[in-house]
Amino acid sequence: MMYIVSIVGFTYFHCTDAVSPFEAGPYFIAAVVFVIGYHFSHRNLAVPIALHMITNLIAF
Repeated sequence: MMYIVSIVGFTYFHCTDAVSPFEAGPYFIAAVVFVIGYHFSHRNLAVPIALHMITNLIAF
């Protein structure tokens, strides 16, 4: 249940100024990847933080 809350929250907070609902797609996909990484790392919070940092570096 909290995985869904995390995905929706991440997507919502990154798309507050979105004009089109399609702008939420990349953030939704990233949130799913972060949650999967968190789950399969046995709930190690460093994994989604590192993944988020990597995606921010690539996007920059």
